[in-house]
Amino acid sequence: MLKLDDGGVSHSAACVVDGKPDTHWLGRHNSHLAKITVDLGAPYRLTKIRVVWHMYASRYALEVCLTDPRTVPATANPWHLVHKTANGSGNPQLSPRSINDRKDAYAQGKQYEGDGQVFILHPPVVARWVRLDMSGAGQKTSTGEPLLGVTSIHAYHSIPAPPEQITLLQLLTRNPNNHTARLRLGRQLLAREAYDTAVEVGLELLRRAPAGWGNNSAVRLLEAVFQRLGHEDLLVVEARKQMLMIAAGSRAAELKQ
Repeated sequence: MLKLDDGGVSHSAACVVDGKPDTHWLGRHNSHLAKITVDLGAPYRLTKIRVVWHMYASRYALEVCLTDPRTVPATANPWHLVHKTANGSGNPQLSPRSINDRKDAYAQGKQYEGDGQVFILHPPVVARWVRLDMSGAGQKTSTGEPLLGVTSIHAYHSIPAPPEQITLLQLLTRNPNNHTARLRLGRQLLAREAYDTAVEVGLELLRRAPAGWGNNSAVRLLEAVFQRLGHEDLLVVEARKQMLMIAAGSRAAELKQ
């Protein structure tokens, strides 16, 4: 399912997900504002997103979310920012060999994997919706009118997200301060050996939870990850730096009070 929020179409928005390399969505003449939202049909643990431009946007934001954005209260923001730029330059330049590979793929009616801009999600993010929010046309028609166009949007995932993980993430989307749900999520990720995401959850719990129960629980979760990985692991080293920064910020806030 694909929905065009605004900006209008002269080529159907469905062309972005039809798998054909020679079709594309195109904004109206003089269009420099548009949003395309893709429903993946189910939540996945996304690792990479690839956008193939037809006429690229100079300013855009690529976002993902787990909960249907139409059902989230206006006061909440369900979107997770993957990438944002104010000086987009379109698809990367291809080498002569890549151009030949692309011609061969197109001759077979396939999308060439080297096309487009690739955005890595690290750590992976569980999401069902992908949104491309464009606010500036990087190219113009022969008459000087700005125009936006997208050939395709591809989402890559490792494994479908477990149902219990989806439930907890949905709870946190509606109430980011549900510390019990965040701790349960971190423990589940640890059990599944998703250490990078477990560290992110532990650090966020450390930032949000009140002193005492929350801080102690977050520290225990993080230390459990560190024991699995070893103290020399780069993820552990960086996480410990973040813990020190969070602790320093908390002390500074207490002194101000």
